[in-house]
Amino acid sequence: MDLISLETDATDGDKRAAIMDMIENVLTEVVQSRILFRSRLRDPLAASWEEVRPNVNRLRNRLRDNVEGLKEAGLDGANLDFKYQGLFDSYWRLNRGGGTRRLKRFFGWAKIVVGSITTMVPGLKEFAEILNEYMEAINMGIEDAEGAD
Repeated sequence: MDLISLETDATDGDKRAAIMDMIENVLTEVVQSRILFRSRLRDPLAASWEEVRPNVNRLRNRLRDNVEGLKEAGLDGANLDFKYQGLFDSYWRLNRGGGTRRLKRFFGWAKIVVGSITTMVPGLKEFAEILNEYMEAINMGIEDAEGAD
């Protein structure tokens, strides 16, 4: 996935679509890797993602348009630029260095964006919740690994 530079003529709609693409891609890769999570959590997390994933397309389509409420939700102009840059910078670090710490940072930025979206689009709370579930499952795996030493 290429970073749309803030210096280009990319529209806010293009940036919002790129954010949604990035979040979806990372979540899909995480689910497919399976090794990050305790074995008993792998199937439930994958099933949860498959339930939530169709909402990403619905969100992407809605956010591409200039819908009312984007500015108030912080998904327009300078606020969008800040979230966009934070998310993509954290992805760049994750992609270069890997690791659960960088993945958790990426999820932290994703939660900020998704939290903004849920203020505009009621009924998408489950999308924000899946990020919490993944972070908790990763934390459980880290605690298990630390306890094994």
